[in-house]
Amino acid sequence: MKKLLLLLFLIPNLVMAEWMPFAPNVFIDASSLDKVNNKMRILTYLNIPNGESIKIFYEFNCKEKAHKELSRTIYSMPDLQGDMTLDNRLKKWEHSAKNTTMGALLAASCGQ
Repeated sequence: MKKLLLLLFLIPNLVMAEWMPFAPNVFIDASSLDKVNNKMRILTYLNIPNGESIKIFYEFNCKEKAHKELSRTIYSMPDLQGDMTLDNRLKKWEHSAKNTTMGALLAASCGQ
């Protein structure tokens, strides 16, 4: 029983993201950066002006300089607080211009 209680206290600490500022109102979890099938994936979130926040799991095709969302969770308050809504509709690949936040995120994720 003591071991189970210890695990319950440790598990939330193991799955907590370490958010780092990347651009104005955009944060990344650098520890989530992973390579899957020659594509890079990273977890991000952004605070939007209407007071909500959105957590997005991106996949980047470094060779094609393109990105797509694998999942999106919308929160009713800033900094991933409040009620959440999942939006897991399939997204299409989009190209990332260099001079945009997405282009910078692609370059950082792909090590370019």
